[in-house]
Amino acid sequence: MHKLAKKRRIPYDLCSYMSLMHRFRLVLPILACFGAACVPFPHDQREAPAMQGVLLVDGAPASGVLVRRAVNADRTEADCPAGSAETRTDAEGRFSFPSTSYFSAFIVMGDRYDAWRVCFDKPDGKKAVWEGGGYWGGPPILKLRCEMGAEDKPEAPICTATEVRR
Repeated sequence: MHKLAKKRRIPYDLCSYMSLMHRFRLVLPILACFGAACVPFPHDQREAPAMQGVLLVDGAPASGVLVRRAVNADRTEADCPAGSAETRTDAEGRFSFPSTSYFSAFIVMGDRYDAWRVCFDKPDGKKAVWEGGGYWGGPPILKLRCEMGAEDKPEAPICTATEVRR
């Protein structure tokens, strides 16, 4: 007979029931987590790949162009929002962005699609935007070759993306 049942003269079945309920309360959060399709597993989750690119205007390297990258930005905006990572092209038209990631205590089941937007601010004040995306943060490295026309041509850059898998 259980100690509590002897001391208080509580039927043994009631003590077993209370002990079962106590165990259930301990296991319930874990069961709820599995039911919500997530597993406790601390890890870094990549949000966007490292990007390396070159910008050409009419076939010549474009130097000093402001290049910005927004990750998972609002799709209703046509530009890169304030606070986006930014850099300038060098003398050979090259630019790069590091990979972005965040810490997560859980792995969420399902296909997460991340989107990134690269915005080019031309010296004449006009803007050009290229958009890309991939599941689970995309490839580790994304190489871009972007070509734009002169100021009198359309504003959308033509970018060719090459995925680099390690």
